[in-house]
Amino acid sequence: MESLKADVQALQATKFGVDELQEQVDAALASDSVNELYAKLKFSFLEQETKSTFLRGIAREPPVSVASAKVKELEEHNLLCRNELKENKRRTEELSQAVASKETELERISNVDDAQSKRTIREAERILGEQTAELQQVYATTEERQRETEDLRWELEAARKELAQLQAERRSAETFAAEAQRVAAQRDPQVEEMHVWYKAATSTFMQMMGVADFHMDSNTTLAVTYVVADASTAATRVVLQVQLDDETLCVRDASFADPEMAARVPIADAVAYARSRDSLPALLLEVQARVRALCGAARTADAN
Repeated sequence: MESLKADVQALQATKFGVDELQEQVDAALASDSVNELYAKLKFSFLEQETKSTFLRGIAREPPVSVASAKVKELEEHNLLCRNELKENKRRTEELSQAVASKETELERISNVDDAQSKRTIREAERILGEQTAELQQVYATTEERQRETEDLRWELEAARKELAQLQAERRSAETFAAEAQRVAAQRDPQVEEMHVWYKAATSTFMQMMGVADFHMDSNTTLAVTYVVADASTAATRVVLQVQLDDETLCVRDASFADPEMAARVPIADAVAYARSRDSLPALLLEVQARVRALCGAARTADAN
């Protein structure tokens, strides 16, 4: 054991000998390659470190022994570190490729920018003018579409109001039709018979009076239309306006709607007679007779 310790001390003295290290450094500096110097120093250091570790392990009591489990653990740790190192290298390569790609893209963009920057000011002004004209056209089209939209909105609103009015009228008509159906379902046969008789009597009376039509222009004005005609002449329409009393609806006055007819056919005496007798049929018959007489005299004069 003492001889072993002596060998260790001798090895340590050899390792840390200043003269030997100085000689190695001087020899390395004398060489032309610095890398070779570092390689030799590294090899020498590792060699001396390995020997020192080995000798220290042997010199211990009891000697150091490495268990297989520890060796396996260290191997697994080394494998893990090695895999991690490979992964880091792979990521580093990917990042390097990405950086190279970005540099290439940046160079391409720089070249494009350089090419575009060579455009003249006149060309840039031309492009700007074209874009401005296009924008103005877009603005004009947009304003026109907005005006059309406003017009359509007003038309739609008017159509909605008209539709609401038509719907109200339809509801009113439906209500009226339903009421008419209800009344028709409840109508009295005697009333219908009287209505038919009244229509026939009215038609006969109008034929006797020579009246083609009559209606109320107002609450107190009755408009009576005569049609005077024969086979050889065209029909002549004469309108007589009869004024009725507000309360009794008796004949109060009468006149022709046509001033020329009023001048040619005086009826003041007939109106006075009808008013005294309270007889509208008498007035209508007298006016018919005078109008026919006037028209007959006119046709006779034309024939002669």
